[in-house]
Amino acid sequence: MTEDELRANWLERGFSFETGNLELEKGVSNAVHENQDELFVNGNGKTEVTLEGKTFQLKRNQELFIPAKCKHSIKNIGTRNSKIYYGYKQLK
Repeated sequence: MTEDELRANWLERGFSFETGNLELEKGVSNAVHENQDELFVNGNGKTEVTLEGKTFQLKRNQELFIPAKCKHSIKNIGTRNSKIYYGYKQLK
């Protein structure tokens, strides 16, 4: 799926769409979004994700759904910076 297709898909599903750069060995630690669901895609590189204490690696272009109130960490464990896509959907 291209970036434009991913953007269109997320917007259709009610999510925002942002791009970013996840620096080598950096990331987000123990984040919680009280009133928002999140989507995350690793565009390249290797990403380690921990959801509620369970750790796993995301494959390239694999979409991850993070429900509101879920404690999560995301870390770049590759050999270079990674392009990432993320978006949020406000709960009602």
